[in-house]
Amino acid sequence: MCGDEMADDRTNDVALQNAVARRDHARQRLLDIGAKINELYEARVRLAEEVQRADAFIDTWYEMAGLPNPKVVERKESKPVQTAPTPEPRPQNPNRRDVTLKAVQYIREAGKPLSRAEIWERLVADNVIIHGKNPEMVLSTMLWRTKDLIRRLRGGGYWPVADPLPAGHATDIMDLIG
Repeated sequence: MCGDEMADDRTNDVALQNAVARRDHARQRLLDIGAKINELYEARVRLAEEVQRADAFIDTWYEMAGLPNPKVVERKESKPVQTAPTPEPRPQNPNRRDVTLKAVQYIREAGKPLSRAEIWERLVADNVIIHGKNPEMVLSTMLWRTKDLIRRLRGGGYWPVADPLPAGHATDIMDLIG
């Protein structure tokens, strides 16, 4: 069987087509779930702030009215004073150099500069989880802090420092002096 026939067999292979479709579906679900997690986290933060504002107003109202605050009375009458739950520890982000090396790999595979969003999508597809209020901005900071590996091009996108600049991206004086 020659190379062309093998390529035709692969493109017509139902199992391969199914696997590619399942992978693409799973990548999209990962992106959707990541967006939903961010949305829920932001809603949780907003609600917690609302509870704090309402508690502060209620405490101030009782104080200004000169009335005992039932919340404070309950605490005095109850046996142990309940403390606020300890906040959940923040999840650890992957090492920024490892993330940047993955970004460099994606750029080299694409053969063109990639935007932060494009790098983000590939990381999510590879199950690299970056935590934070705005994970894409955390990624941006990681890339910015590894200037020895990657640079942001003036026209947009990121490019490996070790690679010659792509066509259309002239070196300017700032690149020469660092």
